[in-house]
Amino acid sequence: MDYTVLQMEWEAAEIPPENENIFIMPDDGEYSVVFSAVNMENKTNADKTQVYPSITWTFIINAGKDAGKKFRKFSDLKSKQSMGFFKSELKKILP
Repeated sequence: MDYTVLQMEWEAAEIPPENENIFIMPDDGEYSVVFSAVNMENKTNADKTQVYPSITWTFIINAGKDAGKKFRKFSDLKSKQSMGFFKSELKKILP
């Protein structure tokens, strides 16, 4: 499959202002959410000695006082331990 056209459309797509960077830090607890997006990028540690993949999950809360608000969850994959934690998170999301 040729993704060239899709890539060009993605790069040209504008995000409506009401959807841009509106994220909250929800209190600890359980929430009913809708999975909105996932993004993977390479990050570098503070002393610039390690580059590692990082995954950003975006969710929209769909019930309660924060309904409609977005929050992010970050999964940095810089060690075997963090990879194991990420694997367990995937099992929760994708049973």
